[in-house]
Amino acid sequence: MSEKNIKDIVMTSLVVFLGVTTEDINLEDTLRNDLHMSSSDISDYIESIGNKGLNIKDLKMENVDTVGELIDELALETDL
Repeated sequence: MSEKNIKDIVMTSLVVFLGVTTEDINLEDTLRNDLHMSSSDISDYIESIGNKGLNIKDLKMENVDTVGELIDELALETDL
């Protein structure tokens, strides 16, 4: 899976999960502050993208603050 595919899955899933448009989400947006996601929201969201075929087993969320960092971290865990 390419990094572009990972980005597409993350962005599309965030749009659906949060009920916003793609224009409302930027790679620099923080999950907690900019997108107003609680810890349980983030956990539920990560589980939902795992169900879409992304490898979340060893995802290191302590390295993730922004949407872009999430994509980068997922790319490390996925065979590109």
